[in-house]
Amino acid sequence: MTPSKVVIPLLLLLCRITAAQSPSLPLPKFEVASVKGSSGEGQGVLSRFPGGRLVATRMLLADLICFAYSISPSQLVNLPSWAKDARFDIQAKSEEGIGAGQEAADAAVRLRLQSLLADRFGLVLSSDTREMAVFWLTVAKGGPKLERNQEKKFLIQRKGHTLTFQKAGIAHLVAQLNGQLQGETGRFVIDHTELAGQFDFSVTWRPVRSSTKSPETEAPILRDAVREQLGLQLTPGRGSVPVLAVTACSRPGEN
Repeated sequence: MTPSKVVIPLLLLLCRITAAQSPSLPLPKFEVASVKGSSGEGQGVLSRFPGGRLVATRMLLADLICFAYSISPSQLVNLPSWAKDARFDIQAKSEEGIGAGQEAADAAVRLRLQSLLADRFGLVLSSDTREMAVFWLTVAKGGPKLERNQEKKFLIQRKGHTLTFQKAGIAHLVAQLNGQLQGETGRFVIDHTELAGQFDFSVTWRPVRSSTKSPETEAPILRDAVREQLGLQLTPGRGSVPVLAVTACSRPGEN
């Protein structure tokens, strides 16, 4: 089976936290879950499989939280010192048939991971805002180069350094840009395009550090590719960014 790689767009953090902590809106849970500390070396790997199964190997707790809430690392604050380097192996299985479609199934797994983090780690979060370095996403001179969706099915696909979107909104693009630019620049992308609706488009860019020659190395860096290929502008600045603050968290008991 092949793990899913679709990234869902950022949602309003306040709504997430309200739903997660409201007793009238209990989060769904994994049917079976095992959590163990990991002493292995190497990069953490998190895979989702059809049927709602999740396997995490050598994953940092911070990365698990970011995945569960669909936030970038800079949006998670006040993590306890012990948790910054702690790695875990998790195997979890949902009941069959969660979610209708890949995006819905992906969201269902994230909600179950939120529940697991609360149950096993005693994780409690609160919403806040912090001023940070950001990129403002606006429409570039000449207008956007996005095609209105023509009855195509929803798709977000990445092959190398090419992203293809079908029936996608600007929020989907922003989520993907945040995933890429956070690692390269540490800046959060904020949408100021005021573009509504669903679009079909693709963007190809050159990795910032690339030592191999390929068609991608002839492409522009991501910021330039967004302007040239999508007609959108990424402008550096400072802005208020929604964050999740850790108010409680403890080491889990292994099982």
